[in-house]
Amino acid sequence: MRTQLLVIATLSIGGLSAAVAAPDPRPFAAYLYPPDFCDMRPAPASCLASEASGWRAFLRGRAKEPFQHIQKVRLVDVDKRGGWAFYVVVPDASTVPHDLTLTLGGVPIDQASRPHVHRGSLILEVSAGRAASGLSPGNRTLVATRGTRTVFTLDLELEDGPPDEPDPDKIWADIAAATKQPPFLVAGQAWQFATVHLHASAGCTLSPPQAGCAHDTLAMWRDLVLGKLPGHPHTTRFTAETVPASFGPGTTTFWWFTLIFPDAPNDHANLRVLVDGVPTGVLGGKVLAMVEYLTKAVYVDLHFHASEVSVGRHEIAVVNGKGNVLFSTKIELVR
Repeated sequence: MRTQLLVIATLSIGGLSAAVAAPDPRPFAAYLYPPDFCDMRPAPASCLASEASGWRAFLRGRAKEPFQHIQKVRLVDVDKRGGWAFYVVVPDASTVPHDLTLTLGGVPIDQASRPHVHRGSLILEVSAGRAASGLSPGNRTLVATRGTRTVFTLDLELEDGPPDEPDPDKIWADIAAATKQPPFLVAGQAWQFATVHLHASAGCTLSPPQAGCAHDTLAMWRDLVLGKLPGHPHTTRFTAETVPASFGPGTTTFWWFTLIFPDAPNDHANLRVLVDGVPTGVLGGKVLAMVEYLTKAVYVDLHFHASEVSVGRHEIAVVNGKGNVLFSTKIELVR
């Protein structure tokens, strides 16, 4: 009886394993694929297991945004204009040749990068500008061939979107002009002014954002620097925030605002903030500088507790590790 139970258990587990482990072998499209994230060497077994589990979920179509399988392809920004960009994944790379020629809706498509194998799957990167390729929205078939042989096909729907900007380079000229503006203060935490958080519309929160979002985001950043972004004026007067204390009863009152250098200083390492000549702040006067990845501006978080500074007018200065004053001004703190 014991032997029979063991055999039944083995068959049951084997059957379940086979049913779960076999992903659909057909190629599919996705905006992104899960990267490996275990960067420690040697990598912990738990981390490697998590990577493998995430990849299996991706192949089975169970991964969450932005790794989901797609049939409708959003119009996104491709080379400053609208287009379609996505990956085609062949779950088992050994089943197809790698030197494939792709067409989409009968239009030859240049692959944005060389095909490569990731975790045993073949990854093809597809990118087609709407204007450059002549493709139009609608149901289109991607055909992968090698010579005269069709290796696989994939039916997709190319979605439409806003028209292209007449002069997509103008916004960069505006950005270049904006970087010549002097540094300024604005209420709020530095992270919220990073271009990845400046969303002109709900479509810009998607991953990848819809076409036109890159232009609209840069326009918002330009308006922020020029003091024209609604709700975020340049100011030197800041109102305190009071929130429940992190530990224990009571509340905490603080001021939190951001210094933005549109044109990054040459030396912005080891910054300190002085209030009325005294190093002040939650880090003992040290402040963190964040470089904005798209515009290369520098954002400095300025965070003061009510126990450190008083209500009223103060002189603040931000200095670098060499003691050079990068910025100074008078501010007013109010409750």
